[in-house]
Amino acid sequence: MRLNGKDSTMKRILVGILTGLACYAHGGEVTVSLITETGRLLVDEWHSDVTVTVSNGTDTVIRVLDEPMLAKNNQCFLVLLPENLMMHCVGENKLKSPHTNFWEKISTSNQWSETRIRVLAPGQTHEWDCRQEFRQMQYFVEDNKTIDEFQVCMQVLVGSNQWVYSNTNTVRVSKEKKLEEGNVVFSGTFTFNGTRQRAFNVYEHITDGDRFLFCGGSLSRICKVPAGAIPSFEVLAGTDILKVTFSDNSPSVQVNIPWGKAIP
Repeated sequence: MRLNGKDSTMKRILVGILTGLACYAHGGEVTVSLITETGRLLVDEWHSDVTVTVSNGTDTVIRVLDEPMLAKNNQCFLVLLPENLMMHCVGENKLKSPHTNFWEKISTSNQWSETRIRVLAPGQTHEWDCRQEFRQMQYFVEDNKTIDEFQVCMQVLVGSNQWVYSNTNTVRVSKEKKLEEGNVVFSGTFTFNGTRQRAFNVYEHITDGDRFLFCGGSLSRICKVPAGAIPSFEVLAGTDILKVTFSDNSPSVQVNIPWGKAIP
């Protein structure tokens, strides 16, 4: 894939600090896209939106590990800047050096059964939901009080020492704001495990001039509030699903309350 200036800078820095890194894409036709949360992350925000999508634009099949937890540090590698943060994470065994080559295990069945491998045909895509894995990285950043933002990209192993890089995103973090310090804009209950009722709050935070809604049931972000809009809330009867609508007729949002996962 084509790299922008920021991506190229990241590659040059990491080549210097992580020896043995092979930096080239598989035919230039496998692409990786990274989605991260655009708003500043709160100190206790447990689930932030992190999605990695692999697209096979080649004329041959490629193999990917199906599950995010399995793909992490085996096929899908997190790369951070500033470089001292990356080196710290590698040194603490929280992240793997991106030159780690496990392709032999991915390309054969001697490590993982075929039921955990997905074969992507030309034109197909595969998505990893990496929210929980990303949370571990936030702990590393919180330990360093001088860092309130950093850059992140994903690199994916698609062949023996063959890598594809995602776009590079800036992630911003709050060192002080906690979820329950926001304004309570809704209180309700939801049905948990089909029977029990649990109470929860929806909080509003303003970060960097933008309004965001957070679900206390899962310590997670719901959505950004459109400028000037007033949100309304409804727990769908007998479920754990919260529906948010807006006064300006912006698209509504539905979220699983205990897990904080958006529902299409």
